[in-house]
Amino acid sequence: MKYLKVLLSQGRLLLAWTLLLALAIPARSGEPGKLADEVIQSRYTHYLRNLLHTHNGDNRGPGAPQHDDVRDRIAAALAGQGLNVSLHAFQWRGDTYYNVVGKLIGKTRPDEYYVIGAHYDSKSTPGADDDASGVAALLETARVASTHDFESSILFIAFDLEEPGLIGSKAWVADHPAERIAGMIALDQLSFNWSGYTHNLIAICPPNTDLNPTRTAFENAVRSYSGGLTPVYGGVTSTSDHAPFAALTSAISVVEASWSYNTRMHTVADSVDEEDYIDYLFATRVTRSVAAWLASQAGAIPEAANEMRLRLGGILNASNFVGGVAAASELITLKGSGLTDPSGATTVSLRDSAGATSMAQVIYSSNTQINLVLAAALAAGRATMTGTRGDGLQQSATLTIGPIAPGIFTADATGLGLAAAHAIRVTPEGSQFVQNVSDCSSGICIPIPIAFGAPGDRVVLVLYGTGIRGRSGLAGVHATVGTSALPCQFAGPHSLYPGLDQVNIELPRSLRGLGSLPVELSVDGSASTPVLIYLGAD
Repeated sequence: MKYLKVLLSQGRLLLAWTLLLALAIPARSGEPGKLADEVIQSRYTHYLRNLLHTHNGDNRGPGAPQHDDVRDRIAAALAGQGLNVSLHAFQWRGDTYYNVVGKLIGKTRPDEYYVIGAHYDSKSTPGADDDASGVAALLETARVASTHDFESSILFIAFDLEEPGLIGSKAWVADHPAERIAGMIALDQLSFNWSGYTHNLIAICPPNTDLNPTRTAFENAVRSYSGGLTPVYGGVTSTSDHAPFAALTSAISVVEASWSYNTRMHTVADSVDEEDYIDYLFATRVTRSVAAWLASQAGAIPEAANEMRLRLGGILNASNFVGGVAAASELITLKGSGLTDPSGATTVSLRDSAGATSMAQVIYSSNTQINLVLAAALAAGRATMTGTRGDGLQQSATLTIGPIAPGIFTADATGLGLAAAHAIRVTPEGSQFVQNVSDCSSGICIPIPIAFGAPGDRVVLVLYGTGIRGRSGLAGVHATVGTSALPCQFAGPHSLYPGLDQVNIELPRSLRGLGSLPVELSVDGSASTPVLIYLGAD
């Protein structure tokens, strides 16, 4: 196919760049509210779709192709957030299995622990809802918690072999009978939200009828910080990983109230690829509640006056707020506290694995957030980022530099929903017509249908992202629009704005009139968080 050369005016491209100036996310006062507001839906979505083997054909059952790999991915994700990670080994039927344990050490009560658990094995299925949805919530809660200090210590445990009978959680409790566990929550199925009478209800299930302060505290967190969920009593149950912890502490299982209506549970259809199945917003609201509960119970410590906090979990791709790996020339958002000082501008440097130090280009700064562009030449591997305030106070965090870290900007700068994009319609004579794909003038972004025009016209979708230009080659960049796999005509740096990348995809006329469809970009095997476009019938 002959690729089209598409042109955009400088004024239209300014739209994508100025989105970066709107990325500051306000946080409410009070530590539970702060932590709840730091939970990011696009980040949760990334974990569930891109990390945990939840697509059609995946299998996380014992001995299955993705079982051990997902364990290692969870361990790497927790380590990448700065947690102390270990594998707790146990035996089952003559083989060795492992729980993944991430630890945050408390500042004043380091020997007292709060536990967040979820299980990463499945019933030999993709297990998107059961229970990758709980693991994704665990990982996002751990990321948020890693950017704060707590009075008590926290354990984030991804259990194995829940499905055969709570084997992993029973083994952990048996091996830690003397631990001072002050409270435990098991996250088990959080993403199916039936449209019937259980809609937006989250069930709380204790293991017995004893007085349960964890249940009470979590109910309060849901009411105050979930953003729209209602807690309900789910009855006593001993079939989730909270049950063994009843010997040590007050424990609960948190589960979607709609679970009994989930006909895909324990089938190969428990997949993120199922249409209208996974409710990412619902699961994110549960995660907000978990973060708020943790802040109130484990004692999140407010920042001291003039304190500067910059942690690994707060180094995020500016387009979709995914972290873990950063790339040269990437647009980065730093989330922290005390990042600026009235005495002068904050600077950010990075020392890469080769020992070379470079300065980042800061394009926005506030007390809690800095947006910047990394230098163009960075050696791959572990690097140290250092922020220096105007008064000389410094804070450093380590991160991993890789060739790519793809993300696509969205129209409302949240990392979710409508793409920050244009569609270019090209006539057979070569005339070009630029179409906006969204309208955010009212404060709420609504889709504008992409018009395909006359039969001889061709339409190119232009996406704006970052962390893409380091691709191995254009052949390694693919887009999926709905279920259609499409090649990319261009994927590389934009000529005007530092750090901004552009991806051009020709849309075939077979997509005409299909309405709202997700667009997902794959760069050298690394997937971006999906964005949306609306395909018109014209």
